[in-house]
Order: sequence, then C-alpha cells, then structure tokens
Amino acid sequence: MTAFQAFLDDSGSGIPVFVLSGYVSSVDWWEAFSQFSKIKAAERNVRLAGFFELINHAAQASISSIIPISHYKTIIAGKIKSEWDDRTSSPCLT
Repeated sequence: MTAFQAFLDDSGSGIPVFVLSGYVSSVDWWEAFSQFSKIKAAERNVRLAGFFELINHAAQASISSIIPISHYKTIIAGKIKSEWDDRTSSPCLT
C-alpha cells in the first residue's frame, strides 16, 4: 500500500476569497524531493523554476479550492479544529 502526503498553502493575503492549493504525491517521492532542501538559499532560489516543473510533472495530483470569505465565515469558521482555522495568521479571515 502506498501512503500519500499533501503539501498545501492558503491565501491569507486579504483578498475576498480563501484559496487553498497544493500538491499530492507518495511519501517516498516527497522524501526523495526533500533532499533538495539541503542546498543554500541562493542556489535553491535559482533552481526553483526547475523544481516547480519537476513537481508539476511528478506529483500525483494538484488540488485547489476557492471559497468566498463570506461563505467561509458562514459555513466553515468556528466549526473545525481551531488550529486549522487560525484567523490570526490569515488576515483575510479576520
């Protein structure tokens, strides 16, 4: 059986929608990919474009969700675990 892992990020930038996007792939693939995190920041930044191409090619799936903030506040806010609904770190949710 293969275990999968997702890496996600939210918008949190004060826009009128909440955006959650990321990539899903096998845990083994992410562990192999993480070896690139050991290079220096300047070199890493130069290679980022290539990394994005690699992720887009090799990740099992990309996922995105867009919810208007008003709907988020009505339907989701306060109804999920507080650590998943941290409005202090997402200015658009305050």
